[in-house]
Amino acid sequence: MFDDAALLARARGGDVGAFEEVIRRNYGMLFSVARGICGRDADAEDAVQETFVRAWRALATFRGDSQVSTWLYRIATNTSLSLVTRRKEGVSADVPDRADPSSSPEGTVEGMERVAVVQQALADLSEDARAAFVLRDVQGLAYEDIAESLDISLSAVKSRIFRARQAVADALSAHDRGEGGT
Repeated sequence: MFDDAALLARARGGDVGAFEEVIRRNYGMLFSVARGICGRDADAEDAVQETFVRAWRALATFRGDSQVSTWLYRIATNTSLSLVTRRKEGVSADVPDRADPSSSPEGTVEGMERVAVVQQALADLSEDARAAFVLRDVQGLAYEDIAESLDISLSAVKSRIFRARQAVADALSAHDRGEGGT
């Protein structure tokens, strides 16, 4: 089985199937990044599709200096941020429709409210801070990989993540004190 870099090399040579395999392997993580930045499944789908179109067009520019996943994260992040800017809407505060059936109704409602509070806090962030937060706290990327993906310094990554985490914590504290929420 080929790794992603070898598949991209084959795709550069015209092997569409190799590129399709890269798509299959990376779709889930890119959708998660796009969903975190865009806030809506439909927007995330659009962003991921555009990510793969851009990646296909940029195959010749991938030099292998970074991992394929890092290169794709960068494209997905930039594409998602562009989509949000174009649509001039932040992350939706829509409450997910996935509730844990094993919890009490009160616990389910409270959990859904807290999710909505977090989503709204993320929507209120700058797009740059939101992207850094999603890449770190949702996707689990290392700070160095985030810096490379966003083409910013390590200290800028840490600062953006700190601000995002603080905003989420403040929003949850206000919600818990009954001062806000949805």
